[in-house]
Amino acid sequence: MMKRNVIFLVLLCILGMALLAAPVAGGLTALDGDPIITRTGATSPVITITGPDIDEGSTITIDVTTLQYVLASGIVTNANVVVDDTALQATWKGAVTYDDPTATYTLTLTSEKAATVAGETVTVTFTGAGGNAWIPDTGGYLDTYFTATRTDADHGTADFHFEIETTLGPGGLTVAPGAKITSTYGATSVVITITDAPILQYDTIIIDVSGLDPYVSGGALTDANVGVYDTAAAATWKRAVAGGTLTLTSTGGPTAVGQKVTVTFTGAGGNPWIPDMLRDLTIPLTATRMDNYATGNFEIKTAPPPGYTVVANFVASPTADIAPLTVTFTDTSGGHPASWEWDFGDGSTSISRNPPAHTYTGIGTYTVSLTATNAYGSDTKTQYINVLNGAVLTANTAINGLTITNCGGPQLVTVDTSVLPATLDPTKTVLELSLVSGFKKITIYALNGGFLENSNLITGNPTGVHLVSEEIAPSSGFSSDIGTTASFNYSIDLPSYPCNAILSTKIWEGVIPEYDIKLQKIVSGNVPPAVSIGTAYTAKITKTNFPSNAPVKLHMSVNSDWNDPLVGHLSGGPGTIFIWRISDDGTQGQVLPTNYLYTDPGENLDYYEAASPGGLSTFGISSLTGSNNPFQLIGLVATAYINAEQPVNPDYPISDEKNAVKTTQSPTIPPTQTPLTPPAPPTPGTTEKLYSNANGVITQATTLQALDGLATVTVGTGVVAQDADGKPPLSITITAIPAENLPGTPPGYAFSLAGRAYDLQPDGATFSPEISIRFTAPDVQFGQEFIVKTYDRATGTWHDIPTRYNPNDGTITAQISHFCYFALFTKTVTAQPAITATRAPTQVTPQKVVPIAASSSVSNFMGMITWAVETILQNPIIVVGVIILAVAIILYGWKRRRDREMLFR
Repeated sequence: MMKRNVIFLVLLCILGMALLAAPVAGGLTALDGDPIITRTGATSPVITITGPDIDEGSTITIDVTTLQYVLASGIVTNANVVVDDTALQATWKGAVTYDDPTATYTLTLTSEKAATVAGETVTVTFTGAGGNAWIPDTGGYLDTYFTATRTDADHGTADFHFEIETTLGPGGLTVAPGAKITSTYGATSVVITITDAPILQYDTIIIDVSGLDPYVSGGALTDANVGVYDTAAAATWKRAVAGGTLTLTSTGGPTAVGQKVTVTFTGAGGNPWIPDMLRDLTIPLTATRMDNYATGNFEIKTAPPPGYTVVANFVASPTADIAPLTVTFTDTSGGHPASWEWDFGDGSTSISRNPPAHTYTGIGTYTVSLTATNAYGSDTKTQYINVLNGAVLTANTAINGLTITNCGGPQLVTVDTSVLPATLDPTKTVLELSLVSGFKKITIYALNGGFLENSNLITGNPTGVHLVSEEIAPSSGFSSDIGTTASFNYSIDLPSYPCNAILSTKIWEGVIPEYDIKLQKIVSGNVPPAVSIGTAYTAKITKTNFPSNAPVKLHMSVNSDWNDPLVGHLSGGPGTIFIWRISDDGTQGQVLPTNYLYTDPGENLDYYEAASPGGLSTFGISSLTGSNNPFQLIGLVATAYINAEQPVNPDYPISDEKNAVKTTQSPTIPPTQTPLTPPAPPTPGTTEKLYSNANGVITQATTLQALDGLATVTVGTGVVAQDADGKPPLSITITAIPAENLPGTPPGYAFSLAGRAYDLQPDGATFSPEISIRFTAPDVQFGQEFIVKTYDRATGTWHDIPTRYNPNDGTITAQISHFCYFALFTKTVTAQPAITATRAPTQVTPQKVVPIAASSSVSNFMGMITWAVETILQNPIIVVGVIILAVAIILYGWKRRRDREMLFR
């Protein structure tokens, strides 16, 4: 019996060990996920553990290969899977792996930290978020089945599925076509703007470009014919051309609404446009968003027929004055525009060719643009209108209660004190009126008997008058940089009372271009030259019935910190504060001797005084550097410039910021002279950095000198600089152009290149006010004159710009408003024919005299002497005078000799 029991126990143990060693069946159940209906939507199937627990480190695998066909990137990533669980002790993680030989994506779910108890769940969320969205629905839906498999025990499985039927998004796009293609290597840049909704990462825009294939020399557009640039902050756009389709792909992130993708179609890159086909290239193209099939249409075109290239231009007057400022705009566009669009920069617009006068009420700088359009294209011209902080104060000597009898003299003044309060000093010789009719004080002297008082009447014969204006400043004060309480006033002494005189003073912050240009000429014309680094404010006095040249004393104040570069906003200083003057007719200017008076520490103002012997006109207070003697009177008349007249071409009436008339070519071109096409600059250029604020206002003066040292460009502070796109240029470059590469049509027989021609970049950059370009003059020959010319790309011709030659330093200077090609030309002025002795004397018209440099040749000098001798011999009076002088010299010599002989006897 015992033996049986032992055998039974042994068999029972063996059976138990066998049961322990045998695999235990485990299992899973799964609930289907919800359908996915949006691009970034999600679905969350739930997997429940059944049977035995899943040990730590055990896994569940799911084949997710089918997801690659519905994801925008075509790749299944960890970002498309989110794992959550209800396990109390375990933590479930998910990872997607790719097996290259089988092209299979596998999602592996792993239990970490502890076992997962039966009945606990693992939720797998499949999502299009994380930068890898589902593709939009293409007409059906994907019903996707999956199997989850336990890799422990006996591999229990559970099936689930969900639907993917994503809807189209709301996004759109707009397309702005680029410029016309004008050469076999030319380019046009199409700008695509994202609207309504962003384009997600990996989404695409496609363009059918097969219509361009016949127009490229290779017969098929390639990647080399396309360039891509974007403004997206997160995305980087790539391009690929295949099978006649250009695919643009957003990589690295999404592209937000309002951001742009610029596509450049170019003939460069080894596959140029076909020249013969360029004449009629007009191909319609469509850009399509593939996330929702939104489209934008555009065309690629070439240049219009000759004479129909629109050149937008207009004249604005005035361009700067105090608020409110009323400006008249006149269209002067060329190229036969058919419509006009004005943007006045303050929210107002017009579609009239010559709109009604427009009034600006707010202080500031306004960018005015005119877009002129015809059937072949459009062009835009911009200009700046400066509305200044300022004021107008009028002082009138016709005062109620004051009567002048016999204004022409001798005068009798009568003041009715019941109407006009007045103060008479004890000597009864000085009568004072205070704060009346724009004057702070009017003092009338009667030193030939004094004033008589009779009741309310004071009468007397004036022997002198002292006038002091009120303090003049904008009603709200100047800006804090200049000093909110800074002001201007003047005082004048006259021998008699000015009857019915009106003095209107306009004062404004800064200096308008018209006067700033003249100020630069004034200070640069001093010896030694000075440099203006800033003007605080300007005052212009208009006189009516007032002595034009009555000497005046000026008083101007400015913030004590304005001239300090560490505190204020002037660069290049500190300078010395001066008051300058420009005459009423604009022909003369001078920096006046200026005295510092005192500082008001409470208002933080420095006060200055200057005497103006030439009377009231236009004045400014500026900071100057570089001169210890800036008081010479400088001529500003137009005769200081050498101007050449040209015939007018009615098709192109205006060409630049100075509204210079475009001109046709002189008909006397030698047949052997043919237009030259400018190649790439053969020599390296010189580049200097520009320092400006966000509005393009230059904050630090820059001097750019050509590599050969023969030309210099100066950009001063306060100049507004913008490139062709309206943005502040970061740098400027000057490059010499050899004579054989001079572009365009040569300027005819009369002119020849004086060895100085330069390309200024960036091309099309504008400067307001104008900047200067200075050339070192070649050796000057008698009868020569120099002229600076600028090249007009639209007409392929050269045009004169005002030029000034300074014989003292051998420089030739011109003011320019934009960058392109500039060159120095010379021509010989024909001498006036000599007057023969047999011909009746006639009045000889004076010739324009060009200063002769010290380096003139000996032959020219001898020629001048010969001309002088001939002139003397042709005038009988001069001949007689010369003979008498010669006889006197001979007699005087004979007498001296006789006296010496007598002395030594």
